[in-house]
Amino acid sequence: MPRRTKPDALALRIGRRIRTLREAAGLTQEQLAYTSELGSKGHLSNLEKGLVMPTVATLKAIADRLDVLVADLVSDP
Repeated sequence: MPRRTKPDALALRIGRRIRTLREAAGLTQEQLAYTSELGSKGHLSNLEKGLVMPTVATLKAIADRLDVLVADLVSDP
């Protein structure tokens, strides 16, 4: 899906949750992007800003690296 110019409400909620969990793990965007095999800090930044809707595969890669369930990324605590 192409990058949005305005955040999507659902994508933004997921992005904020990813950011919260990433920061709690003590990781930078660059560290998470490369160790989760996303490979792009820019893509992760856009995810956290709600400008792209993550795929299930992307969520799985991030969740595995953060040692959480995919459900933890898409639900508020």
